[in-house]
Amino acid sequence: MIHVFMNLGSGGGDKNAAREAIAETMRQAGREVSFHQIGDEALLRRVAREADRGKDIVVAAGGDGTINTVAAALLGKSITMGIVPLGTFNYVARLLGIPSKPAEAARTLVDGIPRKLHVGRVNQRVFLNNVGLGLYVRLIEERERHTDIFGRNRLVAIFSALATLLRGTPSYAMTLRIDGKTHRIDAPLIFLCANSLQVGNLNLDPAIVRSVTEGGMAALIVKSATPADILAAAGHILTGTLEQAEQVEVLSSDAIDITTRRRSIRLVVDGEIVRERLPLRLAMERNAIDVMAPRA
Repeated sequence: MIHVFMNLGSGGGDKNAAREAIAETMRQAGREVSFHQIGDEALLRRVAREADRGKDIVVAAGGDGTINTVAAALLGKSITMGIVPLGTFNYVARLLGIPSKPAEAARTLVDGIPRKLHVGRVNQRVFLNNVGLGLYVRLIEERERHTDIFGRNRLVAIFSALATLLRGTPSYAMTLRIDGKTHRIDAPLIFLCANSLQVGNLNLDPAIVRSVTEGGMAALIVKSATPADILAAAGHILTGTLEQAEQVEVLSSDAIDITTRRRSIRLVVDGEIVRERLPLRLAMERNAIDVMAPRA
């Protein structure tokens, strides 16, 4: 059985076409498929608990938030996960080489092979791509507001970010504990990335890219809150010259502890804004879940 979890109530024609493409691909392959609402977490947990190990595949059809939700339910279970990418950036799918067209991605569920995926946790919350603190939360809030008005695409996301950066932001006093060393910082933004595709696009030190590829994470710390320095850091990110950015410090590890004077803090976890109690404990689990990916 192929269990597909997707947002059945949004996306209009695109989601309906994706559902039809998945169903037709499974019909041609002689595989049984069922579709479920991604918001029904009780059903997702039950399917993950009762799925036939070795035969059933639990599929996330959506963006990275949907993929995160399904991965969290499958973590620790011997169930293979599938992905049909329907989001804006689709970092997890691109990392695994999964095609962007729904029919081709669905074919991977039949013809592909399982590949191991590293999974991170911030406290008990799962992340596959990244965790952002400080200014990053406001960037995502503003991006969602602008996409509601202008539509969801990469250009809107970029211009929304630039408009937000120009308004300035406060700094946050934090203490980071990494590999036994304490780093006391006063920074407007910390971005922790566990997706080697994202890290590779930033043109960082090869040792940091290798660390993330092998199951670690990179911590990008913007050290200045002035609009000019934040825009300069953004320019280095866009041009792939982050190693030259004096405003940014980059560290890597497989476990990072973060404390502040606050009791809780808002975070962006794989694109979703959440609130977590402090201190934060971020840790990676190597090869934590099997995901169907193309053979080549």
